Amino acid sequence: MCPLLGFLLLFFRLASARHDDGDWVKLPDKCEVCKFVAAELKSSFEETGKTKEVIDTGYGFLDAKRSGIKYTKSDIRLIEVMENICKRLLDYNLHKERSGSNRFAKGMSETFETLHNLVHKGVNVVMDIPYELWNETSAEVADLKKQCDVLVEEYEEIIEDWYKNHQEEDLTSFLCAKHVLKESETVCLLSCRMVDSIFRTRSLGVAAEGLPDQYADGKAAKVWQLYIGNMRSRTDEYRTWLLRLLHQHSCQRVLDVACGTGVDSIMLVEEGFTVTSVDASDKMLKYALKQRWERRKEDAFDKWVIEEANWLTLKEDISKLGHKFDAVICLGNSFAHLPDFKGDQSDHKLALKNIASMVKPGGILVIDHRNYDYILASGCAPQGKNIYYKSELIKDISTSVLWVNNKPHMVTLDYTLQVPSEDSDGTAELSKFRLSYYPHCLDSFTDLLKNAFEGKCEHNVYGDFRTYTTGQEQIPCYFIHVVKRMS
Repeated sequence: MCPLLGFLLLFFRLASARHDDGDWVKLPDKCEVCKFVAAELKSSFEETGKTKEVIDTGYGFLDAKRSGIKYTKSDIRLIEVMENICKRLLDYNLHKERSGSNRFAKGMSETFETLHNLVHKGVNVVMDIPYELWNETSAEVADLKKQCDVLVEEYEEIIEDWYKNHQEEDLTSFLCAKHVLKESETVCLLSCRMVDSIFRTRSLGVAAEGLPDQYADGKAAKVWQLYIGNMRSRTDEYRTWLLRLLHQHSCQRVLDVACGTGVDSIMLVEEGFTVTSVDASDKMLKYALKQRWERRKEDAFDKWVIEEANWLTLKEDISKLGHKFDAVICLGNSFAHLPDFKGDQSDHKLALKNIASMVKPGGILVIDHRNYDYILASGCAPQGKNIYYKSELIKDISTSVLWVNNKPHMVTLDYTLQVPSEDSDGTAELSKFRLSYYPHCLDSFTDLLKNAFEGKCEHNVYGDFRTYTTGQEQIPCYFIHVVKRMS
């Protein structure tokens, strides 16, 4: 017998045994039902909120008005969303390879995707479930829809109250945490969802300020700029720490390998450092070039070097400069945007080796990443302020994790922001954008860094710009690595 087929047969016999034991079917609990109802309500309201249609007075019996009313604020929109919300849950599938509420997700599960591929290749896959029933709605999803019908009917007035009076609040918190669930029942709300597909949001080497390059319509770029604040205020959080570090190591020549729009580079040029800035996105570099042109009469800005370069070809891209640097910086969780498409982190290793090669003996590399150890363990980002951006916008950040071959492969953060409306009524609008990252954990990333320097280095790690001690009580949002090349 083919070893693979034998394994499959064994696997599914074990699965059947679990079914016989009563452990294989786990119906959704109240928390999970409310969580997915809220998620689909938010998604449906977002989909129906893009129209500028105005409803005539014929619907006044619902809206208590005889003048025209925007569809996005009408009772008609609410009714249409509510009528179809539970049917949307039938688009979910059961992913039995996952735990908790993450087992419910749209798209085919990894198990059944593998089985379908084997069948298409001519492999005879034997299961207790007939092939023609593989794509049928599972008992768990059917029960999810059934409980949704009951929940929506029972809490219809609460949902209507949110729609008319409380849209500035996150719907999951308002509906589930405040009204549907007891405090002891909210545990599933703490585990963020997992997704089956991830949008690649950045080109290689684009810095954290590079998001506008992804949003050609201009509106999303404007939202991103509103979130991170103005160029100067968002550098205040780490200016003191970074300048003290550079002066402590007698650094003068600095390479910013993830300059994006130039936020860090401009700060360092203003502080008297000799700066070279590179980025893989020419669309982002034009913002830095614009700043250099507008301030070209200042000697420091006239000498500011800006080049297009990619981390994977960094040595070749900037070889004409002919020298190494006292310090190389890669901040704002920028390096995590480099994906691992090959699955062996070879691109990460090459990029770090190239970046490390730019550091002269006695010089330092300053590079950071989010606390992915905590994100992977808890499903959500640590609570705390963003140490790089000073945003005053109300925001909800949803964390998603993509697993490939039982390993975390990509983390996405979906931002939902309340931004001022462009309409004259001044009401807030919901805007969303997504960032994707490779989840570098502290120990493994430390090993990558040391290997990039071939072990000839001193390494220190900071949590949110404070000295970090393993197991400390306060959980940092970011880890910042400072690596000094030994002479």
